[in-house]
Order: sequence, then C-alpha cells, then structure tokens
Amino acid sequence: VLNIWSLWSVGEWAERTWGASRTALLFTASSLAGGVGSLVWAEAPVVVGASAGVLGLAGALLIARIGGDAETREK
Repeated sequence: VLNIWSLWSVGEWAERTWGASRTALLFTASSLAGGVGSLVWAEAPVVVGASAGVLGLAGALLIARIGGDAETREK
C-alpha cells in the first residue's frame, strides 16, 4: 500500500515534468536496476517490488531540480 501511495505522489510530479512515457521508462529502468542490485548486493533471490522504481523517480526529480534540467525550468 505504501508503494502505491508513493508512486501516486512521486509519479504525478514526474509525469508532469517528463510525460507519461518517459516516467514509465524511468520507473521500469529503476525497478529493474533495483532488482539486479538487490540480487548482486544482498545475494537474495529475485526481488520484485515498486520501491526501487519509486526511489528512482524521486532521485531523477531531485537531480533534475538540483541540476537545473531545461525541461524542469520551463515548467
């Protein structure tokens, strides 16, 4: 439930910033990277969840805000 609520909140900001397709791509890439990272780092079986995707979106928004992404400045 917390992942869904977080995705709703963070995803809304990301979607307004980059659009639906880029947000979905960022979420998918972050989720896959988080699963692979968990597999390598923790040596756990395959981990599936939305936490890495949500944190990836939040991180991308933070980097865009700090780095002054041109698309973010226009909005």
